[in-house]
Amino acid sequence: MQVNALFGILSTFDEKSLVDNATIEVNWTVYTLKEKDGEFFVKSPNYADNAYEELTDDLTLALWVHLEQFHLLRKLNIEGEAIRFDDKVIYADGAFDANNVYLQRIETSTKGDSGWFIGVRNGDNSKLKACYAYQLLKLNKEFIQYLVLPKNYLVVLENNEVKAILNGDNENITNN
Repeated sequence: MQVNALFGILSTFDEKSLVDNATIEVNWTVYTLKEKDGEFFVKSPNYADNAYEELTDDLTLALWVHLEQFHLLRKLNIEGEAIRFDDKVIYADGAFDANNVYLQRIETSTKGDSGWFIGVRNGDNSKLKACYAYQLLKLNKEFIQYLVLPKNYLVVLENNEVKAILNGDNENITNN
């Protein structure tokens, strides 16, 4: 399904737009068209290694992220808010080792800031660190799906299982 959406977008481009190194931003990924021998190939940032300097023709991770985020929004029956792979996420030291964590998205006007904070529930959240959103694929790939939730949302997790997702009105929108 996600591949069809990507190719649907590509099919709307006129021939003059299809040039080597043209970029297409779809949700969290910036795809790049690479031309070789008169044919175009779709590449995505290499999230497994260096998303800033390497492209890959293996679209598996890029499409997996789209699918995970799409499924969550569909399950919750809400509209999401985009985040790019290179947006910053702030987290408390130890958050990826803790059993009880929360993810909270706040309003921000700073370019490149996702507004997301990952903290330890009932823990010390004073020592802060930052990463790019795509780095969560290595730190805790389960968190990737939540990054598409709108601002003012809060996700409460225990052992990576959702205990609650609160919307901007502090209402639990999960069936847990």
